[in-house]
Amino acid sequence: MNIEIFLHCETRLGMPHIRCTIDEGAPFFDGPAQEHISATVGVAPGFHELVISHYNKQDHDHVLDNEGRIIIDKHVEILGIGIDDIAFKIDELRQAHFYPVYNSVYYQQQLAQGNPLPPSISPNLYLGHNGIWKLNFHTPFVEYIIQKRRNLAINLDNTIFQSDVELLKQTKAWIQAQPDIVWNT
Repeated sequence: MNIEIFLHCETRLGMPHIRCTIDEGAPFFDGPAQEHISATVGVAPGFHELVISHYNKQDHDHVLDNEGRIIIDKHVEILGIGIDDIAFKIDELRQAHFYPVYNSVYYQQQLAQGNPLPPSISPNLYLGHNGIWKLNFHTPFVEYIIQKRRNLAINLDNTIFQSDVELLKQTKAWIQAQPDIVWNT
């Protein structure tokens, strides 16, 4: 299986570090993040997880403004992923989960302010905290993505598209009810 990962890397405070694995096995990439990672990985048919770990971020790896808001943050942002020359759509990537390892001081501050932090964040393509991002998929990948997209296209009940279909039906009925226009030439 060929895999490509496209990232935005914020490097003004140093290089963020990432580790990329399938099923948390041996890494196919580990080290300072790159904007493009490409690898060929052997996987058996079946269920798998692509795991991108952001690690080695320290307390000083962000800059705050006078109000305490982060203005520079060492991070990586996932821009795109492709497997076997098929790119995931952005909405498919947003179905993944990021499991942050919160800084203990930040965690305690948030609790004290009444803001309990979730164990995972989804949708999320921004890896600012240390943590792991997991995307599920199946192989053979071509069959998986065709079936996934077919199911998405068919299941339009209770979506905005259902109202669009009703609007189109009403518009068609209105047009059909109009008298024919006859042009004199």
